[in-house]
Amino acid sequence: MKTFKPLLIWIGLATLTLCAGAVSASEGGGHGGGGGGSPGSLPLEALVINLKGDHYLQIKPILKLADPADTDVVKAWIPLLRHELIKYIIGREPGEATSPQFMKVFSGETTDLFNKALRGKYVKDVIFDNWLVQ
Repeated sequence: MKTFKPLLIWIGLATLTLCAGAVSASEGGGHGGGGGGSPGSLPLEALVINLKGDHYLQIKPILKLADPADTDVVKAWIPLLRHELIKYIIGREPGEATSPQFMKVFSGETTDLFNKALRGKYVKDVIFDNWLVQ
């Protein structure tokens, strides 16, 4: 049964991600208008990232853009931003990811990481709608 533990954890996290997406879609985003959030915010899909050991981090980042007019420019680069975020987090210690101080520092570091990848100051801040360590 021990060999199935990572598979069971992965299935559980995938189920949580799907359920969270269904609830979010049924609520219409809760921001009025088209459910896309406030002007200048760009929610990314939830990510599940491997930490050290048999631990995972599930996050749902929301980018706060410096200029709402840049939304389409940033949207075009979402696959790269997701890739950079995964590279940045993968293999970290689970205890580090559960620290409130880490989340604050991580938000600033992620903002810098995204702006570097975008080669400009497009992202003002990165906040997290979901943060789950398992």
